[in-house]
Order: sequence, then C-alpha cells, then structure tokens
Amino acid sequence: MEKHVDNNINTEQFNFLSALIESFSVSKKAYENYINDGRIFLHAKVLKKANDSIRITLLNNHDLIPDDLLEDANELIEHYDIWINKWIKLEQKLHPNVKDEFVFQNKFTFPSNSEKKFVARFKEVKKNLE
Repeated sequence: MEKHVDNNINTEQFNFLSALIESFSVSKKAYENYINDGRIFLHAKVLKKANDSIRITLLNNHDLIPDDLLEDANELIEHYDIWINKWIKLEQKLHPNVKDEFVFQNKFTFPSNSEKKFVARFKEVKKNLE
C-alpha cells in the first residue's frame, strides 16, 4: 500500500535530514582518514569542511528540527562552534602544509548520542515517506 504525504513538511524534513546525514557520513570518513593517516592537515581540512556543513545545515534549518531533537541540535552546534574555533586558531598559528600534523586538544567531545538520534529520525521519516 502506497503512503501519501499530506503536506510538504515531511518532504522538507526528509531533505534536511538527508543532507545532515550525508554530512555526518563525510565527517566520519574524514575523521577516520585523519586518525589513520597521521593526523595530517589534509584530512583536517576535509573534516572541517564537513563539520562546517553540518553546523550550517542545523542553523539554517532550525524550523525543520523536531522539538524533541532541539537540545541535540544545540549540543551539536555548540560542539562544532568550539571545534571550529580551535581549528581556526591552530591553522592561523601554524600555517600548515597538507602533510603537516594538525592536532589540538578539545575537552568538549563529540555528542555521538545526538548524532544517533538524528540518524534514527532520518530512518523514521524515510520509512514514512515510502
């Protein structure tokens, strides 16, 4: 039996979540490459681009974030704000080449449970649109 969407909010939310989940995937792969290849600036740049994308996607689509995920969105945004600030300061200090090590300390760890909640919601919305 085919399901029909009564309004565009489900499609809009699906598109938002789809973009967000794709950026999470790119970020995760970039982080794996960063860890496995000597923590070099080349991978840190890719990671920063993905993290910027996640942050911007969350900020620009705040109206599409379900109420029960707002706190998770805010935790992710706060993490990326701190992480990106530290990244920029280190990049300005070191002016690294792509093969240079690029490491900074960040006690504010990635809120992986928040990411998992968004992934679960994406799967739920996707299933409801099928």
